[in-house]
Amino acid sequence: MHQISIPFTNLSEETSVILDSITDGIFTVSEDFVITSFNQAAEAINGVSPQKALGKACCDVFHVSICETACALRETMRTGRPIQCRPIHIVRPDGKRVPLSISTALLRDAEGRSSVALRPSAISRWSRTCGGS
Repeated sequence: MHQISIPFTNLSEETSVILDSITDGIFTVSEDFVITSFNQAAEAINGVSPQKALGKACCDVFHVSICETACALRETMRTGRPIQCRPIHIVRPDGKRVPLSISTALLRDAEGRSSVALRPSAISRWSRTCGGS
């Protein structure tokens, strides 16, 4: 798990290894929606390396139509409620349009600072885990 020093990014080596072994993409953003961590599966899904993603606004890395109108991260940050299995499409740097399902969770550190974790999954996984067809 690659990370920068913002809340929730001072992960232990063990935690980083665990997150990088998860086959679902996981990344976190700060309160201003800057990517603070990015696991290997997120790189495989999006085609952007952690080195290029970290420190960038999530909308600049994940080109998603809902960014401007119905941002799942912004909704979770505002309401504190998780989002489960929302279908979206991203556009990878190679121009490929990829259907995904996303889930979010609000995280708070010991000082009360917020961060949001997002898990994008391939639609084939979404069909199995979210009841899609």
